[in-house]
Amino acid sequence: MKIFLGLLSLLSVLLLAAPPAPAADLTAHGLFSTNVLFRTDSDFDHSAPVYDAKGQTVGQAATLFRPDFLWTPAQHLQVFYQVELGWNAWARNNPDQGFAGDQSAMLLKHRELWASVMLPGKVLVKTGYQYLQDPSGVYLAHWAGAVSLTTTRGLWAFEAALGQLPDDSYEGLVQGQTGFTRDVFFLNLGASRKIHNSLDLDLFLGGMGDYTRAGRSVQLATLEAGFRYKHGNTRGQFHALTQAGVLEGYAVGGANRYHGALAVQGGVSRRSGPVYLSAGALLLSPDDDEEGDNGNSAFFYSGKNRSPSLILSEDELRDRYDNLDERVSQTLGSFFVNRAGLLLLDASVGYSLTPRISPVLVLAGGFSLNPENSGGGRLLGLESDLVVDFAVLDQASFLAVAQVFLPGEASSVFVNEAHPFSTDPVAGFQAAFAARF
Repeated sequence: MKIFLGLLSLLSVLLLAAPPAPAADLTAHGLFSTNVLFRTDSDFDHSAPVYDAKGQTVGQAATLFRPDFLWTPAQHLQVFYQVELGWNAWARNNPDQGFAGDQSAMLLKHRELWASVMLPGKVLVKTGYQYLQDPSGVYLAHWAGAVSLTTTRGLWAFEAALGQLPDDSYEGLVQGQTGFTRDVFFLNLGASRKIHNSLDLDLFLGGMGDYTRAGRSVQLATLEAGFRYKHGNTRGQFHALTQAGVLEGYAVGGANRYHGALAVQGGVSRRSGPVYLSAGALLLSPDDDEEGDNGNSAFFYSGKNRSPSLILSEDELRDRYDNLDERVSQTLGSFFVNRAGLLLLDASVGYSLTPRISPVLVLAGGFSLNPENSGGGRLLGLESDLVVDFAVLDQASFLAVAQVFLPGEASSVFVNEAHPFSTDPVAGFQAAFAARF
């Protein structure tokens, strides 16, 4: 017994004297934002509706909190989690509502949840929910469950991802009630190479199969090539994409439609002292005049692009899912298909009044490439935004935005509720506080 107690005492001393196990590294980053929006109308027809004689003004105050956490429990192992609380509108989402199924409960989105491990040969494997996109973001820019691999070999960097996009098909909770017969699959293969100190080449091949609708599957291949330029204070990028595929049963009479479409995106920006200049363009090919024939040439579009416009394309202050490039399109699964096509041009000029105050003027125009598919109209609209950023700290800033939008008939026929060809202008403003940590 004494020998046992002595060994136990010796073991206790050794354990207490041993160095503690290294603590797992945990880092946190995030974004907090509160935004106030006002617009003079929700569409481009100022006619007062019978049920609301005061008009159709748009107003909203809302808050977003999006933290993310990166945990490194071992040298070559990482776990990442990003959650988004919001977009919670003050007039709708009630913080005192305890039932998550009630429409007034605060919104919660689990954006990313993945783990990665570095294998021998410097091959990084990542599994779980992650954000994936092609080099331009025009075709694929989605949160999805996937297995992805990345590695570098000399001047080349390679990426591959295999996963599924979420869909509306019913799936049971138990293993026997789910399968792979009514799902959306994608496979991405990408490569980039530094061909000069200032120039990088991008290559991408993406495949997508949508089998959620019986007898109406979609098989799609997207090939992309482009470059990125960075030298001093000058930035540039250009990417061209082509798509080919088959839309099973989408033609009149249940025949197949054969798909072939194009997209181009490019832009350049430069900062010279306090002056900032940029220009960009996006083109999505249109379909022909006949809907339901054996050919489709309207591009399958992610809804994401690099344009700084806030109405014609996604509002980077916060996506409210009301930007016109999506509203004039039909949705097919996780993609937007605009039969009228789209040409989006933009230009920006900014000037740093002080190190912390920077106004930027954004001008943008949107145009239909096939007026026959947009009510005979060519112009989607002309947009002007004055964005003033006042950085009170390096991590916190106030923003003020004044907006004027002059719509065209190519968008009014999709947006207006009463008079489809009315093109009354819309004005608005935004005010926001954003903190990044």
